[in-house]
Amino acid sequence: MPSIEFLSDNKKIDAEQGESILQAALRAGISHTHVCGGKARCTTCRVLIIDDTDGHLSPRCDREKLLADKFGFSSNIRLACQAKVTGDVKTRRLVIDDEDVDITLLNITEEGESFSSTGIEKSVAILFADIRDFTSFSEIQLPYDVIHMLNRYFYRMRQIIEHNHGEIFNYMGDGLLALFDADDCNVSKANSVGAALQMLDSMDKMQSYLERTYGQSLEIGIGIHAGDVVIGSIDDACNDKKMVIGDSVNFASRVESENKRLGSRLLVSESVYESLKDKLETGLTCSTELKGKQGRHGLYEVLSLDTDK
Repeated sequence: MPSIEFLSDNKKIDAEQGESILQAALRAGISHTHVCGGKARCTTCRVLIIDDTDGHLSPRCDREKLLADKFGFSSNIRLACQAKVTGDVKTRRLVIDDEDVDITLLNITEEGESFSSTGIEKSVAILFADIRDFTSFSEIQLPYDVIHMLNRYFYRMRQIIEHNHGEIFNYMGDGLLALFDADDCNVSKANSVGAALQMLDSMDKMQSYLERTYGQSLEIGIGIHAGDVVIGSIDDACNDKKMVIGDSVNFASRVESENKRLGSRLLVSESVYESLKDKLETGLTCSTELKGKQGRHGLYEVLSLDTDK
């Protein structure tokens, strides 16, 4: 007899062959939310499949596929009312209480969303940019001048990033996080490096304005890595903010931080370098330990990109 392990409930139950996860949960006394009555008209019964390596769940039916496509659910997000069990499965309920229900129902609109609150996994190029010595700049300048300068800076950077098919996902004080997503991951990497070089050039051109207006110059450091991330939305009915999470994001941040130690302006990880090395002119290279990461990692300073190769 197949078994279903509910990790969030710390329970393992038996299921009848061909029984849905929802039916088995309710029969075992697990209070599994299903606002629409298990008819695939909402997503409140959705679960995260932790382990189904042997394919012990039925494929999505048309009704489940419609909702999955609408909300961008990855393959490991299933509707418990439609996922039928044919073997052992490990899962976790995603809608636990009334507050989760409210958030889930809030996202059910005719228009749908670009990114669901459960998250979508993507393979992307990740760019971090940070202004050097910004603290000393902000201590000297008036707060209004600091805001004005940042608006000018972010306006320039956003135009460059979007021109290179990227999107800014987060501003962190004087820093920014941008993602580049394309069907071909190598294209994403090339777009991110191209954007970074243009950002550096734009910052160079901004120096005369900074010195004339503020009596100071500013530099930026940029780090790029590529890998898998999960993109989701945080929605409280008043605001809808996209967020990106994953070890690859943390790794890209560590790459950017190494610019300070190495005295460089643009560093890329080995995964980016290996894909583009025939197109890159590089400066210094190093193998170094990164904070919070095991082992040593290759980093490469990029000086130019030849898009014709």
